[in-house]
Amino acid sequence: MPLGDHPMSADTPSSNSETVENEPMEAEHEPSVEEVVAPPVATHGEVHLEDFKVLALLGRGWVCPFSLSASGYGKVLHVYCAKTGQYFAMKVLKKDEIVRRRQVSRTKVERLILERANFPFITRLYYAYQTPYRLYMVIDYMQCGDLFTHLSRFGVFTEDRARLYIAEIVLALEHLHNMGIIYVGLSRSPHHRGT
Repeated sequence: MPLGDHPMSADTPSSNSETVENEPMEAEHEPSVEEVVAPPVATHGEVHLEDFKVLALLGRGWVCPFSLSASGYGKVLHVYCAKTGQYFAMKVLKKDEIVRRRQVSRTKVERLILERANFPFITRLYYAYQTPYRLYMVIDYMQCGDLFTHLSRFGVFTEDRARLYIAEIVLALEHLHNMGIIYVGLSRSPHHRGT
């Protein structure tokens, strides 16, 4: 797999990324994105795309913006970073397909949300890279899979399990709303970090 050498740290948006401006604090004001999300502390030096070892292909095809599942223009890999000693999922998207499918704005927004939404039930973006032909997003690896995987495996959830997943999704959506993000396209597999 060809890897690039143009790192874009997740805590430093690229020049093409949209940014969220700080709003003045008021008495009953919700904290802004910058106040809620502290940037990750770099303890292993700069991490490059070449530092990731591909372990397995998790999915191929269209990579849903709020899912680890895939259905043509991307794939999801299970990767290991020897520099940090951590396992991640890496979304690899073809730039020409993103443009052809008119998904440029959506992809930029996805990156911005994932890098800023530091919350237990939302997948976190740790690193982002690009080459002339591809975009790479290094995100949390869900060892047990996403919500869609659980639905496929269990068919129908017990009432207790359904309550747990609903509560986690509601908390994640509430967190996004508090950040000023309204998500209207809820599907079967949002970036949900459930059990």
